[in-house]
Amino acid sequence: VHFRTDWSSAFEIGRKVTAANCADVLAMSGTTDYLLVAVALTGGETMQWITDLARGIKYEADLAGAHVVGGDISRAKSVVISITAVGSTVKAIARNGAKVGDGIYLSSLTGWSAAGLAIMESKFTSATDAYARAVGEFKSPTIDYGFDATRASALCDISDALVIQATQMADSSKVAFKFDLSKIQSCSEFVELESLSRALEIDIWKWIFAGGEDHVLLATGVDLPGLLIGEVIAGTGI
Repeated sequence: VHFRTDWSSAFEIGRKVTAANCADVLAMSGTTDYLLVAVALTGGETMQWITDLARGIKYEADLAGAHVVGGDISRAKSVVISITAVGSTVKAIARNGAKVGDGIYLSSLTGWSAAGLAIMESKFTSATDAYARAVGEFKSPTIDYGFDATRASALCDISDALVIQATQMADSSKVAFKFDLSKIQSCSEFVELESLSRALEIDIWKWIFAGGEDHVLLATGVDLPGLLIGEVIAGTGI
């Protein structure tokens, strides 16, 4: 379930679905040019809700530099939003190019969306910036559109989980990924995220490695921007 209408506003849902699709293009070092939006509505939505959904889609599309060029609206028993993203790139970067000696990079720290989900499920409340960020990242993830991955040897985005996408990249590249937890702990975001994990009594590493829907970019290469969290070595798996 990608969104719940009792948890998120129509504007937030529009942003989230658009961001997830634009991130898939960004994950191959591409730029999203056009979006086709197919929406199924129950008939019980207000015009304000529908307008806010459209505004959320437009807001995120503008951040990505994309244009909504068409789509379809129909009726269904549940709200369903399907977006086709069409993009372009000079050089597509796939998951199979990681080389021994490459560094492993994240465009930003993973785990925030999983933290937000845990908060929504637990009904935990706090006035901290970390709390607001986690909830915000779950409802409308921040995509690192400005991340320059043109020099990456392998690339993808974290939609399922860091361990899942890293394993896919390692297997595709016929190498092993070695993570350095101390490097992750040194990230400025780690302290904030850890404060939430302690408050909720949840292992922070489960959020970072097994959480999904961050749509953070995972890249391998040399001297890339972002957070250096490990290295590519000979072997298999992670």
